[in-house]
Amino acid sequence: MNVIQTVAPDKTSTSHPTDPLWYKDAIIYQLHVRAFADSNNDGIGDLVGLTDKLSYLQDLGVNTLWLMPFYPSPGRDDGYDIADYGAISPSYGTMKEFRRFIAEAKRRGLRVITELVINHTSDQHNWFKRARRSPAGSSARNWYVWSDTDQKYDGTRIIFTDTEKSNWTWDPEANAYYWHRFFCRRLPSRCHSLPLRARWDQQREPSRNARGDQAAPRRARCLRAGQSAVGGGEPVAGGRAGIFRHG
Repeated sequence: MNVIQTVAPDKTSTSHPTDPLWYKDAIIYQLHVRAFADSNNDGIGDLVGLTDKLSYLQDLGVNTLWLMPFYPSPGRDDGYDIADYGAISPSYGTMKEFRRFIAEAKRRGLRVITELVINHTSDQHNWFKRARRSPAGSSARNWYVWSDTDQKYDGTRIIFTDTEKSNWTWDPEANAYYWHRFFCRRLPSRCHSLPLRARWDQQREPSRNARGDQAAPRRARCLRAGQSAVGGGEPVAGGRAGIFRHG
């Protein structure tokens, strides 16, 4: 069992607001763990390196970190071909190191957003392995989208026309075609009728002021990658991730 040392509260940190629309005024720094900070000089960024840079990120004026996928993955689509949603890629660290990162971020009053990519998985995910060997029409098979023909949904645009000729790929084990919107070999699409489908209706509701009137919309503006959110947006040294602010 992984045990993390108790982290003392940071007197300089601020508590998270209760406003459900907090993200509209957030100053968010998006980053790829792999490309941000390498703590052991193996050429790959890791969670230890990211944790060591939290004070630097805080000094930029950031209050939220947006992490691109850091889960186990064959790496055919920059980590978006996820093979296990419940684990950390060994290249980036361990679950204990991730928990320490979260604790240190919380101590500084930093929010953390992670990308939960459930519209598709890697073909190495256990869900897809089980689906392809399950009988046609079974609940497990229907975790993904299958067809006996590659002509179904024929009018759907192919996104990567330079590498893909169809949104369907034949799977000999399932004896059927599986649907994919991205790369055929690594990203079979989940069945859209699943309850895991994200729902954003509540977040799209307009914000309201204390009187219950609809508030004026908060406009978004973008800063160039490598700019600070403080001091008028002067350039700063840093990773390739961009900082953007709503407000």
